[in-house]
Amino acid sequence: MKKLLVAAAITLLCNSVACTDAGNNTSEEGKMNASEENMNTSQNEKIKANTREVYRAAETGDVSKLDSFISKDFIDHSGRGGREVRGLDSLKADIGDMHKHFKDLKMDIIAQANDNDYSFDMVKLTGTIIDDSWGIPANTRIESKSVNVVRLKDGMAVEHWRFEQVKEMPSMLKKKK
Repeated sequence: MKKLLVAAAITLLCNSVACTDAGNNTSEEGKMNASEENMNTSQNEKIKANTREVYRAAETGDVSKLDSFISKDFIDHSGRGGREVRGLDSLKADIGDMHKHFKDLKMDIIAQANDNDYSFDMVKLTGTIIDDSWGIPANTRIESKSVNVVRLKDGMAVEHWRFEQVKEMPSMLKKKK
């Protein structure tokens, strides 16, 4: 499964960074493609910045900026404990709660790819859980990689799925510091 997820993420990343040399085409079609490419590049950078802001919110607990790019009707299909989280306010509460139960929480983006409909990223989460409220012993150091998929509509995030390496969980639970 790990190899499949990594291969899919690499394929998506390669597809997103592949570009055409539309700037050298002097036809009207070439100029239009170059203009569209600039618009898409700008939109892709905005999507990447928004993704970084979500991870920053988890690290800091500050969810104040999420309203500008996450739909009020947002659905997280991968909430804590596998439950579905519905609505922006519920998502903000979950992110705030996550921040309260970790110290030194860090979320590093390994790779990203996106278009106007979906955003994909591979992220490495590290931190130390400070209590046992998540079903993990207090003071357990966590290190996990996951692939996140976000569906976008009209520039707003509307759905999220997270795919983790389940086989990493037992080794995380044994690493108590």
